[in-house]
Amino acid sequence: MLKKFTKVSNISNLSVARYCAGMFVDLLSFNVNESNDNFIELAKYQEIRGWIAGCKIVIESDLQDVEELTTLIEKYQPDYLQTSHFSVLELKLPIKYIFSGNSADLDFIPNAMYDYFQINGFPNNVLDDFDIFSSDFSSKLILNGENSEKFIVQNIDNPKFLGFNFNSTKEKRPGYQDFDDLIEKLELLDE
Repeated sequence: MLKKFTKVSNISNLSVARYCAGMFVDLLSFNVNESNDNFIELAKYQEIRGWIAGCKIVIESDLQDVEELTTLIEKYQPDYLQTSHFSVLELKLPIKYIFSGNSADLDFIPNAMYDYFQINGFPNNVLDDFDIFSSDFSSKLILNGENSEKFIVQNIDNPKFLGFNFNSTKEKRPGYQDFDDLIEKLELLDE
């Protein structure tokens, strides 16, 4: 079990997905934006999903059109939709949301509109400046875990946020991927 809620983004192959499931990562996230380097095709996504259990599934999308999003959700059948567009939250589609933004977005997006809020580009010392977090908000906040290992270790027990988001890396060639950095960060959280 991991000591902190954990999400891993940009999953693109079975090896990483199975490792994360074995480490009891809470959320596995797949990028479904065709223009993104980490795009995962539906057939590969379905194959990976067939091999893993115990994790909730997220799809990351830049789409804003209700019909396109509905089709995407029907095809991929995720547990969560991650978006960086406030307009998508307003659509109130029948799915749980993860909003991906920066700390400035916290001021104008109502807490009730999303299930989790992922802050990207979070500087190492910014938690010291955030004494305003309510327990309602803290229970939804996911920090970008691409910070230093020192930051991760120092904040494992920090009640100001729920957990970390880590990024997987792309396969260099079929069957070969260096995800040592991800392994090291997950092991920091391992009990």
